Amino acid sequence: MIHIRKTIILFMLAIVIMFSNNVFATDEFKETEKSEQFKKWENLSDEERQNSIQPQYQTITFKDSIKRSKYNYLLNVRETTLSNYYSLKEDNIDIKVKDQKRTGACWAFSFTSALETTYQKKLDIDREYSPYHIELKTAKMFNRKIDDGGNALLGLAYAVSGNGPVLEENMPTSTVYDDSKNSYVSDVENLDLNKTVTGRVTGSKIFPNIYKTYSENSITYTDGLETTYSEDQVKSIRNLIKQFIKENGALSAYLYTDIGIDENGNYISDYYNPETYAYYCGDSTKTSNHAVTIVGWDDNFEVTNFKEGKRPINKGAYIVLNSYGSEFGKEGYMYVSYDDFAIENSLIGIEDLESDINYDKLYQYDELGANYNIATGQADLYAANIFTRDTSKQDMDELLNEVGIYLVQTEGVEIYLSKNGDLTDLEKVAAPGALEAGYHVVKLSAPQRLKNEKFAVVVKYTNTEGATIPLEANLYESNATFISTNIYSTASANEGESKYSLDGKTWNEINDTKVGYTVTLKNTNNCIKAYTTYQEKVKLESISLDKETLQMQVGDETNLVVTFNPSNTSYDDITWTSSNENVASISEKGIIKALSEGTTTITATSEYENKTATCELTVVKKTNTDDDIYKSDEKTDSTNKKDEITSKDKTTTKDETIAKDNLPNTGMRIMIIIITTGVVLIGVISFMKYKKYSDIK
Repeated sequence: MIHIRKTIILFMLAIVIMFSNNVFATDEFKETEKSEQFKKWENLSDEERQNSIQPQYQTITFKDSIKRSKYNYLLNVRETTLSNYYSLKEDNIDIKVKDQKRTGACWAFSFTSALETTYQKKLDIDREYSPYHIELKTAKMFNRKIDDGGNALLGLAYAVSGNGPVLEENMPTSTVYDDSKNSYVSDVENLDLNKTVTGRVTGSKIFPNIYKTYSENSITYTDGLETTYSEDQVKSIRNLIKQFIKENGALSAYLYTDIGIDENGNYISDYYNPETYAYYCGDSTKTSNHAVTIVGWDDNFEVTNFKEGKRPINKGAYIVLNSYGSEFGKEGYMYVSYDDFAIENSLIGIEDLESDINYDKLYQYDELGANYNIATGQADLYAANIFTRDTSKQDMDELLNEVGIYLVQTEGVEIYLSKNGDLTDLEKVAAPGALEAGYHVVKLSAPQRLKNEKFAVVVKYTNTEGATIPLEANLYESNATFISTNIYSTASANEGESKYSLDGKTWNEINDTKVGYTVTLKNTNNCIKAYTTYQEKVKLESISLDKETLQMQVGDETNLVVTFNPSNTSYDDITWTSSNENVASISEKGIIKALSEGTTTITATSEYENKTATCELTVVKKTNTDDDIYKSDEKTDSTNKKDEITSKDKTTTKDETIAKDNLPNTGMRIMIIIITTGVVLIGVISFMKYKKYSDIK
């Protein structure tokens, strides 16, 4: 009997060990769920994929794409100040009508048109950019064939990675396309793409995806995952779209089109009415295959304008610039129904930009942009990129001024710096707060002089519903897609470049991290960029701050940005003070923390030449703002507790550079082990009882 008991115990122990090896080695990170359009696109044939738009890998939801305060505001708006009709042309925006010829570069034409309208809207600069440079350059960047499809995310990656944009005059259409042969020039793959980059995109907006399914007299709207949108929510998203167009410029969008031309030069299509320039496709089994540019809207565009037998349920349409030249549609434009299944699937716009390049060196591992993300469900996550400095300019000072980040949902963001690359020696250098889904360039409170061989930039992402770390991943090698060609196949990474942390103290390599049950990240890096300038020693004349007055709520953090005059001075040592530290404190790197109600003066002083600049700060009572969802709450969950991961934190553990084991999930998995062991035990006991009684004759 004793022997049998020992056998049972050993057997149970073996079961526990077996499950612990298999379960505890699995990472807590959740797999990024593919969007409906991406899953549909994956299942196309190679030829069909070449003739379609590459969709976003993941879905962007309404709630996650914007700040919660804006989300609630939009839902509560019953009356809008937006007119029923608007076009960018009303604001004297010179929208250039272009012709993509017989190429598949529609997505590049759409992106340049959106970019050009934003330059006019935001900076009053009229420029024409080269869509063919985007098409050819991204073919090199992404290892995609020319004319093999693309999307605005590829255009965004091109525009924020130092590869573009390039003016049309620097790569005119005539040098790329041969009109006499209706094809690219014969040596198109060998054209010189090393052209002058003019301007810089510093901010973009990714809009929530709207997916539609149709019944006889109604439409069901979803986010492509589990959430069904109400009509009020859809209206709110459209108001968000309209407001963006009016304030920032056009949006890049996609649709399915079957528009062709017969032998008599007439347009033929199942979905397009050439007499009213109206287009609508309500067949959600189709796949987007054409990119267009939304430049306005008409809420009163009647259903009867659309092709008979293919008419939408609701009136209203977006005013859309096509890339078929001015002879198409209404001088190059058409109306696409709000009800069209694809037009609101994937919208991207340019929100902030600069007229010139204001950096000398760009450090990045994410040239291809964010295409994947990891999340555990906890409120705070940390990502670090460790860069090796370019020390070729020994006679000049190198200053870190800005950090570039992608976000796939709205996050609270904090930026830390290690000037020697040691992740146990971090100082907070920027606290921009909640930023929405898209790309953002964050300015540091003051330039930071880099002197060592390496430096590290750390981003803390916060969202109390679950933070995410955006990544550039080789999707096929990571087993995130079964498509083996073109899809980010050039993404590469080396050990020691990108790390993640669950607490800001213990760090692990991004590469070889397991995500869910099928994905193991390969050739993957964090999406964090560092912009630096090289400067000679120039006498400092004055300094200024980006704000003269500022209001904060008790408990909030932020930073001011100091500017040096002249801008090419290399001096970066700023002393920050608060005239009333009971009201607000300020760190050595200029991070302000509001402590109590009252007023104080924040002063920045350069020891060199003793120049000063001030900002009058008012701290008001903390209110229950909806933006608090993006901030950790020390009172609710220890995993959400804010840690100041600075060099002053003497309890910080060493950098676990060789740690590749993943943290265990000790909740449900422990329960599975207990239940399984219990079942086995019951089975063994039952067998023993059966054996005992079966021996009685």
